[in-house]
Amino acid sequence: PPVHAWTDAHWEWQSKLNFGGAREPNVPELMLFAYVECFLTPCHELIHICQHLHGLTDSDRTSYSAEHDACRLNLPLLWLVLEGMTDDMSGFGAALMLHSINSAIQSKREIEKVPDLWELYRCWADSFGMESPSEKLQELFEEDSEEQRGNKLLQYEEHFKGVVTAESLAAAAFATTAEPTEEHFTGLLRLAFHPRRHGDVYTEANRALTEIRGTPFALGEAVWERLLS
Repeated sequence: PPVHAWTDAHWEWQSKLNFGGAREPNVPELMLFAYVECFLTPCHELIHICQHLHGLTDSDRTSYSAEHDACRLNLPLLWLVLEGMTDDMSGFGAALMLHSINSAIQSKREIEKVPDLWELYRCWADSFGMESPSEKLQELFEEDSEEQRGNKLLQYEEHFKGVVTAESLAAAAFATTAEPTEEHFTGLLRLAFHPRRHGDVYTEANRALTEIRGTPFALGEAVWERLLS
């Protein structure tokens, strides 16, 4: 990130995302977070490039399905990349995963402060991104000014993405294994980029290809027991 060009508004926004606006921006700490994002972000963006190449389109106004898939595949892919670069994942790689989990805990707390918002998140995450929360989020904040509503929608989108990114490390498959495997990631790839999954992801045919309930890729409320165990 071009932190050298950030203004006070940038630092305040980053502080709100990372700390819920509970304290004044701590520039050195936020710069460390920005550095960590240099490692956490590329795999996410790579998935977006693959979505384009695969011919997937998201008709949702904020592309919640596309963001879901990039988040779900991000850390399992990053884990395998780092594992291929080092024999010891107990150092920097583990620190990256822990940072994502810590950020998700903060985001989860922020989501739970708003009535019905956690249920809305769970519906989206547990449907493999097929149940977009966009319209209901608009309704939740309809009494706010346009500027306030826009800021809240962006803020909670970041929180949703942060939580599902961390939850990807604790899908049902992780009840029997402690870390992402190539087999698990391959399965996620087949879900997100099924050979018959093209065009608008929300069609009935495409929805049927991403049903994860009752599979090793399911999340559900139990995901946090696995994530924190």
